[in-house]
Amino acid sequence: MIRLLLIVLLIAAAPSLSMAGSPQPDGATVGTAKSPAGIAYRWLQRPEATYVALAVAWRGGVLQDPPDQPGLSQIASAALMASPVDDVTVDRIQDMLGDADARLELWPEAATVNATLVAPVADTEWAIRVLAARLFESDLDQSVVDHLARNRAAALREWRASREGAAEVAFFDAVLADRSASYRAALAASADAHPAVTVADIQRWRGRQLVRLKAVVTVVAPFGPDEIGPLVDILLAGRPAGRKPRPIDLPQLRSTIPGLVTLKSAAPGNPFVLVGSPYLDQPALQASRLSALVAGGEASRLDMSLRGEAGRTYGFLSGVKVAGRMGAVIASGHVAPEDLDDTIARINAAWTRLREEGPTPAEIANMKVLMARELNPMRTPSLRLAQRMLAHALEGRPPDTIFDTAAEIDAVDLADRSVRLKLMPERPVVVVVR
Repeated sequence: MIRLLLIVLLIAAAPSLSMAGSPQPDGATVGTAKSPAGIAYRWLQRPEATYVALAVAWRGGVLQDPPDQPGLSQIASAALMASPVDDVTVDRIQDMLGDADARLELWPEAATVNATLVAPVADTEWAIRVLAARLFESDLDQSVVDHLARNRAAALREWRASREGAAEVAFFDAVLADRSASYRAALAASADAHPAVTVADIQRWRGRQLVRLKAVVTVVAPFGPDEIGPLVDILLAGRPAGRKPRPIDLPQLRSTIPGLVTLKSAAPGNPFVLVGSPYLDQPALQASRLSALVAGGEASRLDMSLRGEAGRTYGFLSGVKVAGRMGAVIASGHVAPEDLDDTIARINAAWTRLREEGPTPAEIANMKVLMARELNPMRTPSLRLAQRMLAHALEGRPPDTIFDTAAEIDAVDLADRSVRLKLMPERPVVVVVR
């Protein structure tokens, strides 16, 4: 339910716009442009594509929810996309979404609200009109809103009752100061009950988050800006985007963070162990690479220490959770009760060695090979490429950096001890759910 997220969402000055674009050796062209209505966007022409992929972000998200309505963004997003339309449109939407590659989505992250659309070229204009209607014009039904809120509350209760959910909530409770409740809600979805949300609340949320905030837009298509620009206008033209989002403060970490937190669970099963490391204002790419080194596969530190050397677990999984200016590298797995003490000792020892000595040359080489595969734009599906372009736009990078994979790989410098220390405290937080 809780998604790992790998994007750092920052606002930067818009780059200069150029319709011409930057040609690449493989035939793709990338650039920035303005639509006929004057809306800035980034585009990538991929001649062989049979789909159009569009990604949009508005600065806002869960961290902008009112303190007394945590979860408003999730309920509002779901309600807009579930708003009633005529039967013919419903049937056509279902037909399009029957294609595994098609998408029509709206969801909030911690610091943005995001919309994505992937449609066959022939259906693109129609699909964008449907998305625009749902985002900005749809009527809402209070009974649908209540149903969505109840479902979200039930899912949260079920997740919090699981070993995995209990461990994650305990981790963020251990590291975040009480005055950072919005970050706790965004990162751990820790609200115990769904907020009372009305149709009027969602209409205000829509106006505040979608209508009046500037949208950042990227499009990947088999054609160029002459055809892309009018599609962008169908979605966004005429919206009074000019409001600035409320500033989001840097979260406050507790002055004393425990190294070990132990919980008891009524759920059956072996002990669940979570290893977490919070960080502030650090590049997401560095954090995601650290996650891979800690527990990203068979050659990772924890996997080698716990599974390869000692047979204590079938393996740990890792990922990065990001909320605005805060993130956390989190790894977790199950162990046998009799192996618990040795497992905790091995986790702390492996962490200390990686923090102080850094990755081995073989680990760095392997990491760069994996990154080169992941970042190769011409092997990336159009939607993921549009989302990466969106992340670059939000970070203020030039549009053609999407092809500069060598620079992106070299920017990861976990061999530098000063970089590691910003991401790795002296010891991690270990949460054990027995």
